[in-house]
Amino acid sequence: MSGKYFEATDQNFKTEILDSDKVALVDFWAAWCGPCMMLGPVIEELAADYEGKAIIAKVNVDDNPNTAAQYGIRSIPSMLVFKNGQVVDQMVGAMPKNMIAKKIDEHIADLPSYFFGKGAPISHRGFSLAVFQFIHTIAPWNEKFAISSLSVRDLLAILLPFIQAGQI
Repeated sequence: MSGKYFEATDQNFKTEILDSDKVALVDFWAAWCGPCMMLGPVIEELAADYEGKAIIAKVNVDDNPNTAAQYGIRSIPSMLVFKNGQVVDQMVGAMPKNMIAKKIDEHIADLPSYFFGKGAPISHRGFSLAVFQFIHTIAPWNEKFAISSLSVRDLLAILLPFIQAGQI
């Protein structure tokens, strides 16, 4: 794609977005939509930033009404984040690049692969213990830290800055 977003259609949406092993951000837009036009350059920047890491796609709702209807798109711009063929996040309206990037980053981080290797089967308890041990090494002063009280999203919020900085 070389920094260019992918143009998803009713015909290629399943094979290129749903069947992909990468996280995908899909922007539902139309040429007559002012906020969509404002968001366009942001989507292009994200496509360059996430090249090779995630799919950044656009679906023109006028040209591809079936895909838009399938996901209940009634307001544009609407952005859906897909992972493993499922919608895992959504945003409506023109948003700043950093907010969209944060949503993508939340779903790119693959903690089980970090701790156990790609494709390794893990148990919830084993994963929680490994995450607890890792977090304890980066924040040993927090003796009352309870892994069971955190959601996966909370864990990602804690670990993502370290992952992005290349520290883990």
